[in-house]
This record gives sequence, structure tokens and C-alpha cells, in this order.
Amino acid sequence: MAIELKIDQERNLAVYTLAGDVTVEDVKEVVRCFGESLKLTKNLLWDTRPATFLKPLEREDVEQLVAMMESYRENFIEGEECKWAVIAETDLGFGIKRMLNSMLQMEGFPISLEPFRTFEEAIKYLEGN
Repeated sequence: MAIELKIDQERNLAVYTLAGDVTVEDVKEVVRCFGESLKLTKNLLWDTRPATFLKPLEREDVEQLVAMMESYRENFIEGEECKWAVIAETDLGFGIKRMLNSMLQMEGFPISLEPFRTFEEAIKYLEGN
């Protein structure tokens, strides 16, 4: 599994590309990295197209990710909403991302997470188009 990070300061965006065989622990690592770097960018794009998920995320996994975010709550800039875009090519991945968005909203995180099928759609969302 490989995680590649590119920071696009112009777009205030961190792009994480996940490649190879991915586990829930790898996804947690991306959350940890982003949570610790919130001061660098407020928006996040997860490109999972090159990845193969060895086991699909389940509700318990999503709950753990939201609980992890709690330790980074103070890193969010007050009054600024973060946009997260995830490129999910499968219906299951799409549904999991929607569940994660709902849980983040219920916990009061200033994050709007949307799943997309293509990189272009995700960038349009992040740029506000």
C-alpha cells in the first residue's frame, strides 16, 4: 500500500492518493496525517481509484474514523468549513462515504464530505463550481 500526498496551496487542498492493497488501518493513517496537517490546507481529496480495498469499510470502521477525528477537533479553524471529496468508483464505496459524512455532521465537525466518480467532478466541488 502506498499513500502519496500532494499539497496544492493555490487551492488550499491536500490530495491523498491511495494505491495498492488498502486496509482500514491505511485509511486511518490518512485521517491521522490530514488531522495533524489541518493548518496547512482546509480541503481534502481522497483519490482511491488506484487502490484495491482488501475488505470494505463497515459501519464500525466509519465510527472509529469519526472518533479519531475527535482528537484533531482543535486543529480545525473556527468558522471555516472543510470540504472533503472522495473518488469512489463503486456503489459500496459511495454509500460508505455518505455514511461517514452523516456521522461527521452529527458530531458537529465543520466538514462537508461528498463522494464523486471522477477526479474532475471532485475538483469542481472543491473549487465551488
